[in-house]
Amino acid sequence: MYKKIRLPWLVLFTALLTVLPAVHALAADAGFSVIPQMPENQAPTTKGYYDILVQPGQEQTLTATVSNKLDEEIVVTVEAVTASTNRNGIVDYTTSEGATLDESMAYAFADLVRIPEKTISIPPGSGKTIAFTVTMPDQPFDGIILGALHVKKELSEKERAEAGTIINQYSYAIGVRIAMSSDAVTPDFALGDVGAELHNYRASVVSNIRNIRPVLIKGMQARVQILPKGGDTAIFEMTMDKVDMAPNSVFPFTVTDYEGYGLQPGAYLSKIHLEYKNEIWDFEKEFEIKAEQAAVINEGAVNRQTQTAQGTSMGLPLWALILIGAGCLLLLAVLILLMIVLKRTKSN
Repeated sequence: MYKKIRLPWLVLFTALLTVLPAVHALAADAGFSVIPQMPENQAPTTKGYYDILVQPGQEQTLTATVSNKLDEEIVVTVEAVTASTNRNGIVDYTTSEGATLDESMAYAFADLVRIPEKTISIPPGSGKTIAFTVTMPDQPFDGIILGALHVKKELSEKERAEAGTIINQYSYAIGVRIAMSSDAVTPDFALGDVGAELHNYRASVVSNIRNIRPVLIKGMQARVQILPKGGDTAIFEMTMDKVDMAPNSVFPFTVTDYEGYGLQPGAYLSKIHLEYKNEIWDFEKEFEIKAEQAAVINEGAVNRQTQTAQGTSMGLPLWALILIGAGCLLLLAVLILLMIVLKRTKSN
């Protein structure tokens, strides 16, 4: 664990829908399309996703057309998804599974939506209209509510049989941005829980950054340093230059032990530095890695066998490797000297 790690950009896979999702498919050969029908209260400058200004208690039905471009019937499922923030610092409109919404969220998009027909069959070469109703809270709210209508093509039995172990499943997401006024909301952040975990089969430390305002964050810079408690040298360090966060969501800022040094038990300090729109936020939080927790995480790490701690290789400390190396050199020198002596003895 004891090494400063500077992560390169791991996410060349950019967001499906980084800021606000226009209609977007996961692949060009999805075989179907989804086109939103814009309502009268749509923002005039916004295209590709719903951007509506509403009143307290208002109920509104939004529609979209799903077109089947294939020569066989397809089945699609429709789901309302509240926008969240993933580990890559990207706003996610595609799934509610594993998403962490902040406790400051007053209204989650998915809780305001009713979808009468969640599974729809569409004949070949035709289209159908899907509808969903959004019911606004009775009380006015500040900022925005953000989410998406997620439309996924289900696999047929034939497709599942032909796919084998690798399954490509296609979907679209139509963003939905809801506001009651155009007044700007001042951004603010907080630091949530910090702790160690096994992520993608590698030892990691996660600092949960909270967006505690109903505002979309675009292009924030975030830096994390993990230090031993009382120390001044970071053992992990990572900077991300362009972090996007959904309103009232949590960004699991994850620094990962890619070099396989492993986690050591002890007390640590997470230092977070955020910069956004010429404002700065700094947070610190102490956390502990217990011996049992470190052992479980290190045992599950796929790269643990390469190096087990900083300054070690194959389980041996650096001083032992230096001593062994010096011993080998000394032994080699002795052998060379013996060979020279034997050669001279024979020549005499």
